[in-house]
Amino acid sequence: MNLRQNRPSVALGRLGSSQVKSGSCPLPKPPAEEGSRASECAVELGLADFPNDLTRMLYLASLRDCNSGRYLHPEISARMGIEVADQGLLACHDEVFRLLLVAPISRYVDQLDEYIRYTRMEMAVVLRTWQSLQAYRATVPMRASSLYREVFCLNVETALTILLSRLVEEHTRA
Repeated sequence: MNLRQNRPSVALGRLGSSQVKSGSCPLPKPPAEEGSRASECAVELGLADFPNDLTRMLYLASLRDCNSGRYLHPEISARMGIEVADQGLLACHDEVFRLLLVAPISRYVDQLDEYIRYTRMEMAVVLRTWQSLQAYRATVPMRASSLYREVFCLNVETALTILLSRLVEEHTRA
């Protein structure tokens, strides 16, 4: 993924159209300190510049080292310290994940479609690759429960199926 980094923007709480209303989030709310770190990291990363929450989630997962589970960013980790940056990026990842968990399937379909257009890759190639590799499973925050992990993955799989069926339908008509 070649996604943008380090553009000043708004705090995470103001991102995207799929915001969670107070008390409606199915996950426990992070402590205030963690929420503050998430907002600070969201600003540092320029997450508001990404087209949607799914794209933000994929980007945040790309900052996580798959061996240690630690989030690392060249500039933020150096400036804030590895531990503080790790905690802030983890909190940010958790918050974006919460936003996606309460999104309806139609939003997953729209966001996946928008993500693919954002990458400028061929739709069919991305959909088949996602379906085959299921790499989206590795994008879930580490501390997410297995239930929430499965809900997210089923939603992505449903969105993939819908977009693939649309693609087949378009080719059939052509």
